[in-house]
Amino acid sequence: MGRDGAPAAREGDAAVVIRVATPDDVPALAELIAEFNGPQGDAEETAARLGACEGLEVALIAWTPSGAAVGFACLRVTPAVGSRELHALLTELYVRAACRRRGIAGALVRAAEALGMRQGADALYLFTGRQNVGAQAFYERQGYESRSIVYQKPLTP
Repeated sequence: MGRDGAPAAREGDAAVVIRVATPDDVPALAELIAEFNGPQGDAEETAARLGACEGLEVALIAWTPSGAAVGFACLRVTPAVGSRELHALLTELYVRAACRRRGIAGALVRAAEALGMRQGADALYLFTGRQNVGAQAFYERQGYESRSIVYQKPLTP
């Protein structure tokens, strides 16, 4: 287990530690976000977004024992007007290509599940692209089922 009771994955012979990202993690987190989503601003901008999300969304970050950040996940747990249950949503999940197939993504998902449960949620939801069959297969191996159809409309003035 990592700090905060998060599951650990194996990276070679040593455990990868998964923990809630702190301001000290922002440079590494900004790099990971850019690899996953394309440029989203520098570390200063990422720090501002991390601060703005305090209490709304947390970033979990996976570190190797040698100090390399290899992946991240973001979790949002919120109340809903139309439901008694809190809603937990995995909003991001990324592991560097060179570090995949080592259990890191699964450990990040389990850490998000554990954190969601500690915050009172009873289920974790996530979205992935219809064309992203690799991610769909990964989530199904983690015990997730497709439960709905999602629609999207750009909001423009």
